[in-house]
Amino acid sequence: WGVQNERRSDESGISDVGIGAKWQAIRACPLGARHALAVSVNLPTADEDKGLGSGETDADLTWIISRSICDKGGLHLNLGYTWIGGGDDACHAGIALDYQLAAALQYVVELVADRELTSGAEAIALFNTGLRWVPSDNLTLDVAGGSRIGGEGPDLMATAGLTLVFGN
Repeated sequence: WGVQNERRSDESGISDVGIGAKWQAIRACPLGARHALAVSVNLPTADEDKGLGSGETDADLTWIISRSICDKGGLHLNLGYTWIGGGDDACHAGIALDYQLAAALQYVVELVADRELTSGAEAIALFNTGLRWVPSDNLTLDVAGGSRIGGEGPDLMATAGLTLVFGN
């Protein structure tokens, strides 16, 4: 038995599909960090009525700072802005750690926060953890699972990604 929030709803399905590009602007600043800009577009492939997407095309710009913290580990800080096609734009920030388990396999853990700017909604805080497999210099596959820490985010989420590198 348990107590369930009256506003809670359980939904499942495919979320919006994102397509993006990342440009490494600075390979190493004086503090040893790499700086990159990532741009992405989310296409409205999700069911908006279920709350799985905005129902509109969204765009995002994120500044990423990355630094090695040991031979096998890295630290990543993200700060971004999302232009949401159907409503409230949002700011987001995150911190992630990765650790090299094997030559082509990394473990990743991430904490992120997201806040809509005009709706007055509370910030959503989430954690994600998973694996990243890099079978070649031009291909990365990743899978992760996570949950909300605070705010009205999903109780459970799963992601899968494919990254192709051009101009390496």
